[in-house]
Amino acid sequence: ALHPAAAASKVGRDMRSRVLVPLALLALVLVTAATRLVGIDFLEPQWTEQDTQLVQHLRMERTGNADEESGYSDAYPYVLPYLLRAMPQLVAVESEPATLEQHLAVCKALFTETRMFVALLSCLSIPLAYALARRFASPRWALFASALCAASLLTHYFGQQGRPHAAASPFMLLAIVAALRLRERPTLANYALAGLAAALGVGVLHNGAAVVLAGLAAHFLRAGERRASDHWKLLVPVGLVLAGVRVFYPFFFSASESTEPAKLETSDVGVTFGRHVVDYEQFTFGGASTMLRALAHYAPGLLALLALALLE
Repeated sequence: ALHPAAAASKVGRDMRSRVLVPLALLALVLVTAATRLVGIDFLEPQWTEQDTQLVQHLRMERTGNADEESGYSDAYPYVLPYLLRAMPQLVAVESEPATLEQHLAVCKALFTETRMFVALLSCLSIPLAYALARRFASPRWALFASALCAASLLTHYFGQQGRPHAAASPFMLLAIVAALRLRERPTLANYALAGLAAALGVGVLHNGAAVVLAGLAAHFLRAGERRASDHWKLLVPVGLVLAGVRVFYPFFFSASESTEPAKLETSDVGVTFGRHVVDYEQFTFGGASTMLRALAHYAPGLLALLALALLE
């Protein structure tokens, strides 16, 4: 048993941690959001991102028209478009612009709002990074992990663009955290939570399908007493993920006004779904070198820490 003085000291540290950690996370989120919002309309409307399908979703919601040539209707799954369309107007513009400045402001407003949406949503990765790291480390080190996430130059780079990649990261982190919770406590409620989080991960980007593997691993590595009936619980997340595919990939099931339903096609070369192609010949682990180069260019400090961790 701990000495009374030591026990009291531990209780005091725990209480301070419960207060200071949320405040530190809130400060990280606010500073990161402010940093990403600075210059968010840079070079608009003369230059915009190449793949602006999210902007076209917002344009369709606000004006009833969109650039069909952009392929917005079947380029990405619909978690982010649904959220973006429900977002209140963040940038006020003149309904009847008269001057050049007013016309330019109208032209760039939807692009700016989409960038703001992505910038703010991407900041949710910070507390979720803490929740993930807290599974393996003390509050201080988990807070350090969330600070690394906040300071990531690569995330900052994508977090200022009207593209889905930075905004997708919180949903994938949520799916991993939910999978770890399921592994620790394999209750029916946690199976449902993991299934819902996995459905959102799959529905935010195509490569979010990888989070399903984490959920399956959590099921087969679950803690505690195991029963054969536990496998029936797996039907809950499977059903939620399948329902998510139906909701977040509507272009596979219904046509838009100008296009036929997207098709899932396989060939000797690869798989084509929507406007994306998975080329079998690219499965050469070349992505590992791409990831290492990205870390070296955007996060050399994180790469150094990774190297040190591997040496331990």
